[in-house]
Amino acid sequence: MKKDLTSITSADIDAAMSKARPLSERRKPPTHQPAPSKLGGGFGGSPEPSAPPDWPDPEPLVDDRAPAPFPAHAIFPDAARAFVEAVARAYAVPLDLPALLYFTLAGGCLTYAGNGCRIVRVTPPWSETLNIYSIVALPSGSRKSQTFARMIGPVREYERELVEATRSDVSRATALRDIDANHLDRLKRSGTLSAEEQEEALMLAEKLASEPPPMAPRLLAEDITSERLAGLLSEQGGRIIVASPECDLIGLLRGRYADKGGVNLDPFLKGSSGEPLTVDRQSRHLHVPRPLVSIAMSAQPGALDAMLSDPVLNDRGLNPRFVFAVPASNLGEREMRTPPIPADVEQGYARLMRRALAWDGGMAPGQLREVPLTDKAVTHLDDWWRVNERTMRPDGPLADFTGWASKLPGTVVRLAAITTLMDNPGATEIDHGAVMMATDIGDWARAHALRAFGSAGLDPELSRARRVLGWLIRASARTGLRVFTRREVFQGLKGSTHTTFRRAEDVEEPLRALEARGWLRWLGGEGTTTVELHPRASECHGTKPPKPPER
Repeated sequence: MKKDLTSITSADIDAAMSKARPLSERRKPPTHQPAPSKLGGGFGGSPEPSAPPDWPDPEPLVDDRAPAPFPAHAIFPDAARAFVEAVARAYAVPLDLPALLYFTLAGGCLTYAGNGCRIVRVTPPWSETLNIYSIVALPSGSRKSQTFARMIGPVREYERELVEATRSDVSRATALRDIDANHLDRLKRSGTLSAEEQEEALMLAEKLASEPPPMAPRLLAEDITSERLAGLLSEQGGRIIVASPECDLIGLLRGRYADKGGVNLDPFLKGSSGEPLTVDRQSRHLHVPRPLVSIAMSAQPGALDAMLSDPVLNDRGLNPRFVFAVPASNLGEREMRTPPIPADVEQGYARLMRRALAWDGGMAPGQLREVPLTDKAVTHLDDWWRVNERTMRPDGPLADFTGWASKLPGTVVRLAAITTLMDNPGATEIDHGAVMMATDIGDWARAHALRAFGSAGLDPELSRARRVLGWLIRASARTGLRVFTRREVFQGLKGSTHTTFRRAEDVEEPLRALEARGWLRWLGGEGTTTVELHPRASECHGTKPPKPPER
């Protein structure tokens, strides 16, 4: 007679486990019903246990449902939207990736354009620059690098043309500077100088100190240390776009290659707001009056989790400066044949970006030009502001992330300005329509930030439980089984990236946390190490696992 599951003892479990095969050797149960095992399911080819009728749906660990995709209607001008959508189709990536890349790159191009700097004036004390910090999290194999390359293409080509156009001037200026430096060195080594020679030496020293060394123009950087970023800002008039399709920049921000004093985050912090940057080191001194950095990154979800869990990056306020996108991965759903990007669409995007880069507006070096919001735009922004402010109340969804939420209105203003100025680089005001599109993007960004913060494992127990649950769901889809031992779970997780599971006992607490929320149940009495996954776990988790292999 088949034994009731609630009456199974640890001795029963041990006896069944001694006959069980490893997980990798198990096979999906046959369609016919073999003789039941003592366990009543899962091991030795026996059918999996059926869920009791009173097993309710589990409680969510976090809201793991993917937020809504990027609002396509808010991508403007039309040439930008057409290209962003074409890239998403061609590379089978979520729209969020090329869309957020576009806005970040466009902000960087507008920041570079001209000899001066445009700012957006909202109210007398409140103004914003045009640069954006963004990061998109997608798993490995999602074609992030290819998407980056296509979106950055026109900017890189413009940079190459600038280098070619200035190559002769840079070479000549470098040679003249070397001549002056060598002559000054000879004067210093000549011993006693006449009054005329002393005056000449002083003039040469002042000239060399006041004129920075000639440098080839740069628009783009990739994985860059804070020290090199400060130097690059000094060399390039305070403006640079950092575009990193991999997560190496996150490692640099978190302290890779840093000395014992940690990373100097000032170039990244001040590069977001445009505050003056001064570096006083024994080996060098530099001052950048208005540094403006644009950062576009993509990373694997685990790298983003590590970044958001870093106390230094949170406490210093760097993480709250980023717009996060954590779209649902479409791996497993892609088609091999995808439509190519139409030539006219790609050309239209290239013209759009080149126009933004080439605009000068007759602005003198160092000049600031304010672009105000219209009264109607300010009214709409004020209404949206009030909604956003309520999210930071003690009972609001962003109560624990007020640093990020408080910077979101500034990001919305920057997005509205980018939308307007990409359509008309000489625009003198930001209208109501641009602000409406930007607030729609702001709502999208808020939903993605909530998911990013939840996935970052700010609660270590739930972070580990999410990893265990993810493995159980994937293993169940792969094998057709729902019963697993603690050791099998550990073996499946111990080699994963960013793992915190060093011993089989380390998965015990996450399994208990999942049991408490109804995702699984223990089979057997006290001391058992076997669990059964909820039969609707994949459905309740909101994932679409691969179909079990046919046997």
